[in-house]
This record gives sequence, structure tokens and C-alpha cells, in this order.
Amino acid sequence: MVLPITPVSAAPISSALSSTGGAGGKTDFGDAIAKGIEAVSSADTKADGLAQALVTGDPTVQLHDVTVAAAEANLSLQLMVAVRDKAVEAYQEIINLQV
Repeated sequence: MVLPITPVSAAPISSALSSTGGAGGKTDFGDAIAKGIEAVSSADTKADGLAQALVTGDPTVQLHDVTVAAAEANLSLQLMVAVRDKAVEAYQEIINLQV
């Protein structure tokens, strides 16, 4: 039996950052970052849970599911680190502005 290949959804952070909220339908930057961190943590927890289930012999968990979950968690973390680095870089540029 050949299973179809399902596309991998965008990183959880992108959905967290695109959600709207706050006054006037605008997303607060702090809320977006908090949602992104929560999404990264959730992806990591999911990957860890699947890995533990595979190691303990759960017949419903397949190796490829664990691999995909771990890759998604890694990609989410890399994206979050890139966003953090850009925010720090922007902050440093603002601090170094001549007034």
C-alpha cells in the first residue's frame, strides 16, 4: 500500500505571526513573538512525545512521523532564532543612531 505524500504545512510560527488581534485588527509585536515561542515549544513537545512513543514501542507511531515532527521542530526553532537575531540587530542599530 502506497500512501500519498502530504505537503508539509508552513512552520507554526508563520501562522502565529499572521493571526490578527488587538485593537483595530492589528497584531501586537509582543503577542506575535509570544505566540511564536509557544508554537516552537509546542512543536518541540510534539516531537519529543512522538520520539518517546516510538522508543517505548507504540505501534501507532511510525519512524517517519517522528522524523517529520523533529524536522518541523528544528525548522521552527531556526526561524525563531532568525527572527530574534533580526530584532536584536534592529535594536542595536536604533541604539547607535546619532541624535
